[in-house]
Amino acid sequence: MGRGFLIGLFASAALTLVVCKLVEGRRAAAEAPPAAARPEPAASIAPDPAAELARLRTENEGLSKDIAEAKAAQAKAAEAAAAAAAAEKTPNPWKKLASRLMAYIKSVKENPKGDRKQAQKEMQEVMIEMMGLMGTIGKQYDVTINDAMMTPDGLPALIMAALEDADPPLTASEREALAKAMANASAGWDDYVKSREGKTLLEQRCDLTRRGFASASEFAAAVIPEHADIVTTMQAFGSGLMQGIGGGHYSTTGPREKIRQDFAGQWAKTLKLEPSQSTQLEPIVEDYLRACDTATADITRDIQAGRTDAQQQAMLKRMEAQIAAQKRIGNELSLTEEQKKALSNWTTTYTYWDAPATDETKPK
Repeated sequence: MGRGFLIGLFASAALTLVVCKLVEGRRAAAEAPPAAARPEPAASIAPDPAAELARLRTENEGLSKDIAEAKAAQAKAAEAAAAAAAAEKTPNPWKKLASRLMAYIKSVKENPKGDRKQAQKEMQEVMIEMMGLMGTIGKQYDVTINDAMMTPDGLPALIMAALEDADPPLTASEREALAKAMANASAGWDDYVKSREGKTLLEQRCDLTRRGFASASEFAAAVIPEHADIVTTMQAFGSGLMQGIGGGHYSTTGPREKIRQDFAGQWAKTLKLEPSQSTQLEPIVEDYLRACDTATADITRDIQAGRTDAQQQAMLKRMEAQIAAQKRIGNELSLTEEQKKALSNWTTTYTYWDAPATDETKPK
């Protein structure tokens, strides 16, 4: 009703304006000198009431749109402020551990050649406590201890706790941007949960890890360079811890043939393959190794180019190569239902180091 009243008011004003102009035009014509004594007037067109009404309606709609956008922006800002307030009220599970971790990193930087036995001993205690915390987080989010680092209470919370000890301290604008990044991490987790249906466990891990690294990059972009270094350090630490715990990793070394046989044997054991099936693994393993070789080469290139996330990107590429190998196994081998289940639940990751062949490492 209010909007109709405004439009009616605008229409009345427009019509009044038109009538006034017509009256003024007639009065001017009556009072004007003869045609021979005055110059030819310029042609003029009286405003069209319908067109004027349409113009006013367009302006009114534009104003309504601006008001709606302003309200949406205000609501978004209020939501971010609420998230920040909630984050301040919720204790960070990493607070004490992050402080001890940052103290250790600082001691190593300030005195790289000093006696760090005591510091290393304390660091071992911190690592044990961290693994316990990751176990708790994993249960809370229903993920493995390895994947717990990529939940909102994993790496994002660790980064936030580490930044609390930053020197110089965080500014108000940084805190606002970090609160938004933390809210995005929580939203990303919700999106991940919705999208993981029907995926293998390794596909889920790769997706979660990719989101976790992207979240860390958002944190780094939200702060000044000195603080971004802390984010990068925590990201490297978190991904290393993720690979180093939980018994979900296998490493080997030796000449290429030995590595290929080691991996083929490990894969066959994991999937409980028959001997006739195991022989089909070798070309799949070889293609997997080639993809990992490319990822390793990319690390060197990216580090030389100054990329701080080279190790993390290589980790993702290796996982993607393993997922591709798993899909080939599922497509090319005739698997039993038990083997298909083992394939879907297969999350062990693999690394290797090429070395010259010796009598001990030559394949038997």
